[in-house]
Amino acid sequence: MSLVFSAVIPNGPRIADELSSKGTHSQTFSAIQTVEGELYFMKPDTVILLTEYGGQIPELENTNIASTLDSACVKRKTFTTDVELATHMKTAVDNDVTDIPMTIIADQSIPSEISSPLTLLLNHLPDTKVIIISTGQLTDEQHKTFGTFLQHEINKSNKRIALIATGHLAIEKDHDRTFDSTVMTSLRGNTPLDIEHIQPAIRLASKADVMAPLLILLSTLATYTVTTEVVSYEQLYDAGQIVVEFQLR
Repeated sequence: MSLVFSAVIPNGPRIADELSSKGTHSQTFSAIQTVEGELYFMKPDTVILLTEYGGQIPELENTNIASTLDSACVKRKTFTTDVELATHMKTAVDNDVTDIPMTIIADQSIPSEISSPLTLLLNHLPDTKVIIISTGQLTDEQHKTFGTFLQHEINKSNKRIALIATGHLAIEKDHDRTFDSTVMTSLRGNTPLDIEHIQPAIRLASKADVMAPLLILLSTLATYTVTTEVVSYEQLYDAGQIVVEFQLR
């Protein structure tokens, strides 16, 4: 079945807190609810989450194979890892003649920046398994190489897989919104790989944590016919928050 869904959502714990709120919800939360509905309709067997958090070995992409993941979120205490698919990916890395920058870790405790987006997306999908891939401190080319590898492994799978990148855009008080506007223009213009050409100084000043996950996701989608829909963007909790769905054809 391979890839059936792909999106970008924020990772802020305070957004997940809105699940239990009976008051007015943020635009970002409402947009994530829309994406959650689309994901529910696709009924994925596995969600692969790309995140900057939870890694242990910064020189590599870290794939977590702990069978059970403990969450601090009130709405969802644990998640189940797709150990079979994660182990298959590691075997493929070991057998590949090229240098794929991935290793495995086994960390049962996951930070709120991981548990929050999973809680928001899987609130009505209790049987869907997950694979957490924590990005290393690598070059853009290494992230793209890994994205190409991930595409190959997803295409070989007989499972229905959703690929999600999570993180925020620029921290509001530390930038002039150049980073956010460039990302938005690239996505809305369906030229998403232009994002990698953002100047290093602008990236650094933005303090965004979505860049590496986004590069991997976009490289994974590179051979697909994709329509990019920016579902929402707003300044929320001191950062630019973006919700994007990539419609695959």
